[in-house]
Amino acid sequence: MKTILHINTLYYPDFLGGAERSVQVLAERMAARGYQTVVLALTKKHQPQEAIHNGVKTYHVPLRNIYWPFDSSRKRNTWISPAWHVLDRYNWAMAAAVDRVLEREQPDLVNTHNLPGWSVVVWNRVKARHIPLAHTLRDYNLLCLKTSMFRREIGENCAQQCRSCVLFSQIKQAESRHVDTAIGISQFILDLHLKYRYFPSARQQVAIGNPIALPTAIEAKVNTALPLRFGFIGKLSRHKGIEILLEAARMLPENGWQLAIGGKCDADYMQRLQQLSEGLPVQFLGYVNPDEFYRSIDIAIVPSVWNEPFGRVIVEAYAYGVPAVVSHVGGASELIEDGKSGYAYDASAAQLADTMRRYLERPETIPEMSAHCLQLARQFSTDAICDRYLDIYADTVATASDSPSPLTMT
Repeated sequence: MKTILHINTLYYPDFLGGAERSVQVLAERMAARGYQTVVLALTKKHQPQEAIHNGVKTYHVPLRNIYWPFDSSRKRNTWISPAWHVLDRYNWAMAAAVDRVLEREQPDLVNTHNLPGWSVVVWNRVKARHIPLAHTLRDYNLLCLKTSMFRREIGENCAQQCRSCVLFSQIKQAESRHVDTAIGISQFILDLHLKYRYFPSARQQVAIGNPIALPTAIEAKVNTALPLRFGFIGKLSRHKGIEILLEAARMLPENGWQLAIGGKCDADYMQRLQQLSEGLPVQFLGYVNPDEFYRSIDIAIVPSVWNEPFGRVIVEAYAYGVPAVVSHVGGASELIEDGKSGYAYDASAAQLADTMRRYLERPETIPEMSAHCLQLARQFSTDAICDRYLDIYADTVATASDSPSPLTMT
């Protein structure tokens, strides 16, 4: 049996978000397919831990840096964050842990994902053993110290790298030559890294979405009667476009629609949002069960102003037969088949209102769109995404110049 090693910043049970869930789903599905699947991740604990979770062998290794950075609530001195990033440019203190796992597991292929904490020294240690190497781009950590390329203080995407990000990313760009296959969770994030001359030696440069679990017993929507129920689910923040959505709602007709908003924020910001929505048919639900939420809405609204690398909520909505309205930024709009699974619009309140109004004027288009959404969602099922990864792994092993053997089951 052949062995696949995934390396990510965090893994179960130390979840932070969608990237970690995607790595877990991918690793567990590969293990279920019979591959020897191993994950190497960081832990806040002081001692290394080994375990098996749902058939996946996991190594959790303590971070060798000056603090644990994955706690956003902790305030730090102004000097300490730059010092952390200096060490994280190329953290040789983590190399020994990587070497130990590589020696013990003898993987046939390594797939790295998010690398903050590990640093790109991982690529060096993998290729020192002539192991085929794929890297999946899940955020902008190779380009941006904040991993987002978004300036929250002014609410704008970065048009280019700032000086500090250029300085700190130079070694990452240089070391990316070790990667045999570059995988983006969208074409947008892949193209952005290629623009900055990452992965010059990669024989494959491909875009693959994130996997989702498909719900059961979902049928296309048939009810097109007004009022239509629009829905937003996610973090209530400026960069997610929630204020633009409420501004657009003010431009809609007085009747014929409702807006359900699922998500949380701090009390002060919630007060602001409630003021912006005063007098409108808007309901703030707080934390919601996604299954119940998607079953209750007709149209999903994804008004992000940030260049989202992917757009999981869009695919999740499709899985429930819910068309989407998506701002034309980042990788999210790649998921829209305009006029078939929803609409993409330029990121402004006026454009969003016009797009939402199209559904109010022609609600009879929703059932056909709903059926198409269900078909699209199958492309992002756990099995479908796993199949694509395994095909790419096989090609990576076959074409890597220092490949030991084909990646096949025995």
